[in-house]
Amino acid sequence: VLVVGDAPATAAGRAGDDALVAALAQHPGVVRVADAAAAVEAVGRGHDHASSDVPLLVRRHGECGVALVSGAFPNASAYPLRSPGDGWRWTDYDFDATRYALQRTVTVQAPVAEAELWNPATGSRTPVPVRVEGDVSHVDVPLAGAPLGLLVWREGRPEGAPVAPAVPPAHLVPLAEGWTGELVPTMRNDFGDLALPAGAGVDELQVWTMEHAETDGAAPERWTPTKATFGQVLRTHPAVAAAELPPPLLPADVEEVLAGRRPLATPAWGRVVHSATRGVEKESGRLGVKAFVYEEFARTASPGPGEVVAVRTLVTSERPGAADLVVGAGAAKRVFFNGTELPTSATYASTAVVDVRPGPNVLEYHLFDVDNAPGRHGLDGDDLLRSWFLLVEPGGFGVRPEYMSVGAGMQPDGHVVFSHDVLVPAPVHRAVLVVGAATGLTVFLDGEPVARQEKVEYYESSWGANPMYFSHDLASALGAGPHRLEVVTDSTDTRDVAYVDLVVEHADGVSTVVSGAGWEVACGGRSGVSTEQRGHRGELAPVHAVRRTHPLAGARWMNGVPVIGAEADVVHTGDDPVPAVQWYRFDVPAGTTGFTVPVSAEASVLVAGRELPVVDGRVDLPDPVAAPTEVVVRTAAVSTDRAGALWSGPARVDTVPAPVTLGPWPGIGLRAWSGGVRYRCRAEVPAGTSAVTLDLGRLRGSAEVVVDGREVASLFCAPWTVDLPGLSGTVDVEVTVYGTLGPYFQESTPTVWVFPSQEVTGLMGPVVLGCRADA
Repeated sequence: VLVVGDAPATAAGRAGDDALVAALAQHPGVVRVADAAAAVEAVGRGHDHASSDVPLLVRRHGECGVALVSGAFPNASAYPLRSPGDGWRWTDYDFDATRYALQRTVTVQAPVAEAELWNPATGSRTPVPVRVEGDVSHVDVPLAGAPLGLLVWREGRPEGAPVAPAVPPAHLVPLAEGWTGELVPTMRNDFGDLALPAGAGVDELQVWTMEHAETDGAAPERWTPTKATFGQVLRTHPAVAAAELPPPLLPADVEEVLAGRRPLATPAWGRVVHSATRGVEKESGRLGVKAFVYEEFARTASPGPGEVVAVRTLVTSERPGAADLVVGAGAAKRVFFNGTELPTSATYASTAVVDVRPGPNVLEYHLFDVDNAPGRHGLDGDDLLRSWFLLVEPGGFGVRPEYMSVGAGMQPDGHVVFSHDVLVPAPVHRAVLVVGAATGLTVFLDGEPVARQEKVEYYESSWGANPMYFSHDLASALGAGPHRLEVVTDSTDTRDVAYVDLVVEHADGVSTVVSGAGWEVACGGRSGVSTEQRGHRGELAPVHAVRRTHPLAGARWMNGVPVIGAEADVVHTGDDPVPAVQWYRFDVPAGTTGFTVPVSAEASVLVAGRELPVVDGRVDLPDPVAAPTEVVVRTAAVSTDRAGALWSGPARVDTVPAPVTLGPWPGIGLRAWSGGVRYRCRAEVPAGTSAVTLDLGRLRGSAEVVVDGREVASLFCAPWTVDLPGLSGTVDVEVTVYGTLGPYFQESTPTVWVFPSQEVTGLMGPVVLGCRADA
């Protein structure tokens, strides 16, 4: 629309505008109007030129038009149809391809001479019928379940009545039976981005989820879900006034518990389960750390003023003797080991020396006076207090950065200077500095600025943003000798924090400078020393300059070996010292030839009613199973590592091609499979057939279609159909369906952003050949 307004004041201006208007008026699709009101009317008429029951994106050029027609509106998922205020959580996010429309009708405010549906996924162009009623046309768009399509038309009076393309009736040949399936691995771990060390195998079928029972030896009557490696148990007491908390266990009480004559905790105590290798089970609906095992595996309610929470557990260490017991939490602590209270510090991580006896020990700690940690980054400000503990060789914990803030009596005035001396004893090989703050900050080395970080407000809280972290390479700036490191924050609030982790690798080893208590501080004309703020805003381990000691020794598969500090001792936690027999059952898919049973106790296995030996943690079947089959595992009685904790990893399953039924992969024993499945079957094309269409029915994933050894299509969205000209007689049909990383991530890693819709993959069908004879 070209609006012609008031004329310019000068003759030259008028002449220039007249020339521009004349030039634009020759452009196709330009409408010249006198004023803004006429422009609004013209735009309104154009907006409704093509319409449907969903919004359309329309473009016109002369007598031709194109509309992007959506198969679903607003989308094919449950998000954002409800809000968090309605009780909605991220676990409600789903996807259902049946929400895509099979057909939509587009109305064009003009006679249409001809129209086609263009499929942007395949490039196909299909003529579609047009019904013209006066100066209005109706076009039925056969989307056939596709997410979208492009309707392209040419306006003009049709020559004669529009006629739908003649399509001879099809003879349908169902391909419901006779399929075989073969697993096609697609994941590679060359660089260690799925598991450490790099190159560790991840391409086998894994079974993580199973059912569990615990008895005195009799066959179980009740089963409950469990997951491999999960079953380490802590007992937690809810937040109560300090006077109402049960008294700590004394040495005599500990002996009663270990003898099985007294329970570790009463039913009033909650029960928290975690994995020695994966940490806590993922919290659905929460932002979470990716490619990292949470350190804070103990979860309790956050105590209010005057309140306290408690954690109790039986701890068995694989390295008894002298050890450092470290308890980490953003709160004040009382720690008891085998009934004796230990000295604690006012820091986030408090360390004490203990003598670990062989067999189970009793650990108990109380948490109170929680440090304020507003807007915990990634945790949505929930009311949970997170903590952890570990045992490590004496002196093996190393140093860690913590948040620091100005000392008492100091008031930031826009600039807070945190200063620390750095001594580098030898030439530098590598130097990494990580800084973090909710404000802007500048880093000075020996008085010279080396880095600047502006304030970012990704997650603004009631008084300031959560800290954001940035890494800087200081290798070229640090030589051997003394240096002065200054971090200047643009702070005006005493609650603001700064984070610093400097790690210098040199010829004599590794030197560190970390934030916490004891830095020199200057602001508002006063000087003092920094204080440590215990409260965390999410996990700090992912922003360490190098790896530190992880509380869970089994997290090495994802976190790697610590550079600073020793690896934590391997420990087992539980709440019952009385041994019990452990039972497990799970399904393996058709074609299974064997599987591992990585349990740390003597075990026997029952497959299809037949007891088979476990040799070196593995079961080999005499013949491949012909259908999904239940496996039952029975172990000797154990007192630690119950439920899934008895498994050091999943059952790893070997398979060969075998008969398969069409349907979602979880239903045929492939719950954790993130790869491909190659389906094969043989079909007969009736004599006299001139055209064949392969319709795969419903499918989740993407598909490659091969017929008689020739690749004929790659499909990634509906309609899942392929035209196959020139087929006759017996044909071999091969459909390889590929999934995503979702199932693998959901089952085997702490990654939280996997939705239920991403866990379902497969060829559901029905699969049919549409065979048309010559007209």
